[in-house]
Amino acid sequence: MKICLDHKMIFKNIKPIIDNWDPIDLLPYSPNDEYDNETSRIANQVEGKSADELAQIVFDVFSSSFNHGVFQKSLNECRMIALKILTTLSMI
Repeated sequence: MKICLDHKMIFKNIKPIIDNWDPIDLLPYSPNDEYDNETSRIANQVEGKSADELAQIVFDVFSSSFNHGVFQKSLNECRMIALKILTTLSMI
């Protein structure tokens, strides 16, 4: 699936997905922009990616932002998030 949207539009549409996922369980205690850096990095890489490629990107982005002891989500869980992202963006 090829995604051809600008960064702002992608960011706006995937932010709720990442925030609802809340992979580090920070949002009840943190500002609502807690994952904006990670969301922006993911948004920059969505175009032209398959679900598996995007899952690896999501996994890598969060693994690099939070050490392994903090980020403990599996690649399979990241794939479910990637599918949600691609489905959401395909409806725009």
